[in-house]
Amino acid sequence: MMWLVIAAVIGLITGVLSCEARTPTYKPLPNVVILMVGMGAVIVIIATTGGHGMMGYAFLGGLIITQFAYAPRIWLRAFPESGFTYWQLVARQFSNPRDLRKEYTAMLDDRELSEGQNPAAD
Repeated sequence: MMWLVIAAVIGLITGVLSCEARTPTYKPLPNVVILMVGMGAVIVIIATTGGHGMMGYAFLGGLIITQFAYAPRIWLRAFPESGFTYWQLVARQFSNPRDLRKEYTAMLDDRELSEGQNPAAD
């Protein structure tokens, strides 16, 4: 039971780090490395303790819960101008996150353009 909880906690930690690597911009190398280290840790625990295959599901469950709960919070912090609610971001994050990233990029471009038009007073 203790190893099952440890696998779930590893999944939660991996999920948080993965969300940080994917949101608001996708960084493929850090994301892959984070997932490989998390999965590798669970595989090592299963192999050395003779653990049950449920540990893999506990890891996956922790990973999914974190993706569901934490990624929209990052979007709310990084992209408050969107006007989306938490649950709208949850739906967009899992239906088509690429569109959400495109909207974020367009917002950054608009912000950059408006800063370029308004000269800063020294």
